[in-house]
Amino acid sequence: MDLSPGVLTAKSIFYSRDLTGNDNVEYIPLYDNSAHGSESGEGNEVHIAFTSSGKINKLNTLSWTADLQAFYSPDNLRSKSQGSTQMLPNGNVIMNWGPEGAVTEYNSNGEVLFHAYMGSGCLELGVQNYRGFQYNWAGLPNEEPAIVALENEETTTVYVSWDGDTETEIWRFYAIEGVYSERQYLGESVRESFETSFEILGVAGFGLRALAEALDEMKER
Repeated sequence: MDLSPGVLTAKSIFYSRDLTGNDNVEYIPLYDNSAHGSESGEGNEVHIAFTSSGKINKLNTLSWTADLQAFYSPDNLRSKSQGSTQMLPNGNVIMNWGPEGAVTEYNSNGEVLFHAYMGSGCLELGVQNYRGFQYNWAGLPNEEPAIVALENEETTTVYVSWDGDTETEIWRFYAIEGVYSERQYLGESVRESFETSFEILGVAGFGLRALAEALDEMKER
């Protein structure tokens, strides 16, 4: 595409988002519905292409040229409304397919990394998502962590989890014997999945309680 001064190019553009780039190159993500009409199936529908798609326009303001890269749905989805295209800092692309209730992530070469629907079975009927974006977020649940200690003949294993939490890096474990005793440090485990366990040699015995303390990457509570 030639964007040189004096050359007039007309093109319909819908749902442009997230203009990014540097001094000489800019990226414009677009969502191309390629169709319009009623989502209820009533009335006329106009299809410009077989499927909807995402477009990444790479604009060079020195050479006044543009490169266009297209991203198509793995399931040939076509949405007559809604939808979005997001370009991530690493070059990956997030496609949200609007009324089709699906989202897809591609790498910069167009390879599908992730494709999922937001409902399944009877719950899938009517599921729509107006826009879809990927951002970092922090889960800070209000509820307390869940903890349980299980004994066998040789050891006691403490299991802890905190539903919705994204910040805990380390679990620190303590024991309290009796009601008014001070807590005794037992050790710690690095959190690697939803549930973290810590093994105590020997049987804890009646009246011994286990406590777990969540620490973030700065080892702060």
